[in-house]
Amino acid sequence: MKLKASTIKGYPSLEISGQIIGDYAAQVKSKIDTISRKHKGNLVINLSEVTFIDSYGLGVLVYIWKLYRSNSRDIIFLCSGNFDLDIFSAANLDSLFTIIRSEGEL
Repeated sequence: MKLKASTIKGYPSLEISGQIIGDYAAQVKSKIDTISRKHKGNLVINLSEVTFIDSYGLGVLVYIWKLYRSNSRDIIFLCSGNFDLDIFSAANLDSLFTIIRSEGEL
């Protein structure tokens, strides 16, 4: 798994590639905690290059989403390319998460 912090259209963002599983999911949480301390607004998480998310990884994304929502902020999930949205749909998270398919939707 690779993590890359950057910005997309002025939003702080985290691009994730590879698999979000086990200990890697904890690395995602740690990186987002760091970004969240530096930037007080919304965050874009780019999942376009993610190939797999296990239940622990999904739990970390939900935890982070809840944390942001409790501080009146939002996480926007960018899911273009090969990312399969079925995992969000199967967990009924597609109705909670803000999900976009391209940067143009920001």
